[in-house]
Amino acid sequence: MAYFNSGYNQDNQGLSYPQLVFNQIRTIQELCKKELKSGDKIYKNLVGEQVVENEDTRFSYLQSIEVLASLLFPYFPKKIENSKVEDINFEFESFTELFNKELIEYLTVQENLQEVSNFFGKSLDTKEKITEDEKRLSQVYSFFMNKKLKSARSLFRSLLILFKNNDFLEGQSYGEGSEGLGDELAAVDDEIEDKEEQEPKEFD
Repeated sequence: MAYFNSGYNQDNQGLSYPQLVFNQIRTIQELCKKELKSGDKIYKNLVGEQVVENEDTRFSYLQSIEVLASLLFPYFPKKIENSKVEDINFEFESFTELFNKELIEYLTVQENLQEVSNFFGKSLDTKEKITEDEKRLSQVYSFFMNKKLKSARSLFRSLLILFKNNDFLEGQSYGEGSEGLGDELAAVDDEIEDKEEQEPKEFD
């Protein structure tokens, strides 16, 4: 079965569905090798500050996980209504909800404000206490992005297991003769952990 989507790179045109899925895994793996952070850089000069916008690798990583999950969604196990078991369907729904949520929206929920307060060891029981200070807001935003990254990392691991269990490439990409693909995928978890942005521990 061939799969084509004009939104993908030309190198992916005409590829089989399993190959397309694997190429998306490779894309994520390459992002894991980078430092996950904002790409914006501020340059100071005589007339003030200039902000140069570059790729935000955190967002690229999150978006790539969403694409992979969408590709593999038809192979998710059947969802069991009212089940208390947190399976890949639950992970995907939780990730999607968090991924699409903006920080300001997140801070409108009292439970989330309490979570932020507990993490930073400082009473932040209103959205205004966070947004009124630019540096504080930046630190909380980093905390919020790390929540998204952790959710994505957990989902990615589950997606890799699903990919392997379904043997999409019919054994050609694992084990003997796999050109090291099995080792590459096994190393992905370590790469994510090593490159994940460090969380702020406290306010100054």
